[in-house]
This record gives sequence, C-alpha cells and structure tokens, in this order.
Amino acid sequence: MHDFSTFIALSCPVRHYAWGERRHGDVIPLIADLTGEATDDATPWAELWLGAHPSASALAKTPAGDIPLLDLATAFPNEVLGADCQSAKLPFLLKILCCEKSLSLQSHPDRSHATRLHAAAPERYPDPNPKPEIIIALSLFRAMVGFRPPQAAIADIRRRTALAPWRDQWQASPSLRQLCETMLAIPTPTIPALLDNLAAEIKADPTPTPADILCADLMRQHPQDRGALFAYLLHQLLLQPGEALYIPPNTPHAYLHGQGIEGMASSDNVIRAGLTPKLIDHGALFETVDFNAHEPLHISPNGAPPGYRCYQPPTPEFQIEIMTDTTLELTTQPPGPSLFMILNGAAALDAPNRPEQRAPRGSAWLAPAALKAGRIRPLTTNTTVVLARQRQAAPSSPAT
Repeated sequence: MHDFSTFIALSCPVRHYAWGERRHGDVIPLIADLTGEATDDATPWAELWLGAHPSASALAKTPAGDIPLLDLATAFPNEVLGADCQSAKLPFLLKILCCEKSLSLQSHPDRSHATRLHAAAPERYPDPNPKPEIIIALSLFRAMVGFRPPQAAIADIRRRTALAPWRDQWQASPSLRQLCETMLAIPTPTIPALLDNLAAEIKADPTPTPADILCADLMRQHPQDRGALFAYLLHQLLLQPGEALYIPPNTPHAYLHGQGIEGMASSDNVIRAGLTPKLIDHGALFETVDFNAHEPLHISPNGAPPGYRCYQPPTPEFQIEIMTDTTLELTTQPPGPSLFMILNGAAALDAPNRPEQRAPRGSAWLAPAALKAGRIRPLTTNTTVVLARQRQAAPSSPAT
C-alpha cells in the first residue's frame, strides 16, 4: 500500500539540451550540483523537471518502489490531487532552468491551438494543454520576449545595409506580422552571405544598437540561422535575481543566459521558429502567435512574513512560492497538492504520527492532497525552499 499521510520523496529527470550549463574548471552546473551527479566539461545541464508530465515524469519513492508520479496520480487521484481536482492530472510543472547559450526562438500555444495541434501532430505537440509560464531569476538572467513596437524595429533594421534583402520586400509601413513574413521569405541560399555581411557591418560600427549587439551574439551562437534576426523584433530584458517575468501563450520568446526557476502549466508544447537545429514550424507560428506589440509583463511577489515570496501569474494553473528561513504549516494552506525542492540548506519534514524526514539541499518532494497537516521546517540558516501549487485566490502565507 502507498502512504499518502506523509511527504513523498521524488527522483526528478534532467534534460541535457545543448544550450545548458557546462562545467568550467571548478564551477559546477547548478543542476549537477543540486542532484549530486558527477559531470564533465562536455555535458550540458539544461532543465530539472519536477512534475508528472508524460514527457518526463518524476519518480515517487513509495514503500512499493519507485513509481512515476503520473501513474501514481492516475491511480490515486483523490489522495494525490484531491477530491475537488478537475482532472486526474497534476496541472502544473516546476523546473530549474540553466542556459549558457540561447534557447530556440519559440512560442507556446493557448488551449484551443494546443488541442488542435495535438490532434493533428501528437508526435510534435505531445499534449492538448496550453503552456503559460513564469521565469524567476536565480542569477542575472537575459531573455528576449514579445514584440517591440514596429516603428522601433523598423528604425534599427533600416540602419543596416546588409538587411536590404529584408527591407526590399516591405510595404511602406509593414506590420509586425509582415516584418516576420518578409524576414522568413528571404531566400535560404542567400542567408549565409547576408548574416556574414551583417556581422561585419555591426563589428565595424562604433555605436551599435542593443538589437545589433544581441543579433551579433546570436549569429555567433547559431551560425547561418536567420532566427538571429528576431533580435530586431523582440524586447530584450535583463532580470535581477528574484525578478520574474510572465510569458503568456502565443508570445514569441527565447531565454538567452542565466539560471532560473520556471513554473508553468503541465505542457511540453513548443512551436519553434529559429535558433535551433530542431524542427521549425512556421505554419503553426503564424497561426498562433500574437503579432501585437506588448510590454513584457513583470510579476512582483507578495506575501508575509519576511522570507516568503509568492509569485502569482494571471493564469489559474500555478503559482510559485519561495521561502527562506521560513516554516510552512500545511494546516494554514488551501487544499491540494504541492511540489517543492530544497534549493539551499536543509529542512525537516514533519507529518502527524510519522518519523521526521530530513530534506537535504537538492531534494525534491510531493506534499499530496491527502496530507492535511504537517510542516516544512528549516534546519539551517539560509534554507531556501521553492514550492509550486495551483494558483489561489490570495497568497496563503506560512504560519511562521
């Protein structure tokens, strides 16, 4: 039998995508450090997944052995998810993401588009779920997100002689959609020379624009990939540690460099548009992307007491809580499951009538819905816990 009256330890899968952090001498990638796994200089450590998505479900460590969390939630929905859960699936996913190079230029579909894409190409779009997400910076974190006003993009593009094949296709005042369409319509055989000429032109300019500088960096990382030209179309941002950014569905973006916490709906749907050797789907991009200029949406945390931050994006699937030297009392929390990881220090996990469990740095856990009481208690100073749960109407602060 499974025991749902206590915290359940998780073993979480790692994604070794090419853009992930690598070891540099004595500097160990964050994810390798958290998991305690040995690494070499060549292996990239990109994402650590805490969740129950079929693409990479965590393993729940139970008295009956290790069981995929997806299977455990499916077999025992009331105990894992709660009697009021709308489906037999965990609706949120928590990740640690670390990028040394840029991710692909991508967007994620909303629910209606995800349903259609999954039905048409399940091998490419593995679930029918939307993928709103939040990124919370753990280090300085660079990203490009959402379209700039077209006038700003056009002004930067007009400065570059090398981009004449792009400009020559324009109408008098192209829309953002037309800017994308004409950029992607540049004949493929001409792209290598265009990008080489652009790189040389930027290098020779004593006053390049921020878009020029980013484009040059992306061209170095992704030779002969026209996706670098999206640097002229999207906002670029630098997040300080603790700052957070919300990425709505249908929003083009690429994370560029840094370490962060990702919270999202439980989905693995990615529409790629460039900066990757993986399959690019421009058809899905033009069907789904919001071609309007929007300022990036920063999410400010709220909560009390000191040491508690709650990030609530404008979507119902999830919220992210970060607690430093703070005890979380489950009796003060709303019903439902939560996933959490010890980012720093160590914690004691107390459940009624159960032996205390020790949670060292890097350990990941499920608090199942059936666990109504108990606490997560720091054992050392500077103990930091990151926790994901379904979004609540108002943040529920810990008792202490």
